[in-house]
Amino acid sequence: MKIEDAKRVFDRFEIAKMAKLCGVSYSFTC
Repeated sequence: MKIEDAKRVFDRFEIAKMAKLCGVSYSFTC
């Protein structure tokens, strides 16, 4: 796996985590 791919997966995981914490509608503003 490339570093860039791992980074992309990590970013997606972080976004999902934020969405859970803040609520889906606020996932992009948090």
